[in-house]
Amino acid sequence: MNKTELHLQYKAETGLDHIEWEFEIFRSRRQWILEISDETKMELFGNQGLFEVPDLDYIEWLENKIIDFIKQLKTE
Repeated sequence: MNKTELHLQYKAETGLDHIEWEFEIFRSRRQWILEISDETKMELFGNQGLFEVPDLDYIEWLENKIIDFIKQLKTE
């Protein structure tokens, strides 16, 4: 199962969206630079934004899926 399928299954089961941003962070001239790959998100947040990392609901859901999968493998 790829990431897109996992995200769709997560939304189907929980009603929540998992949002994934790609970004790069580096230091230049004594300042930290955050480069966001998505131009639309950059337009929404401009130079300031709030990043909630990690998405704990998604992580817990994913952990439970892995545990269920391991249990299923052991019973087969």
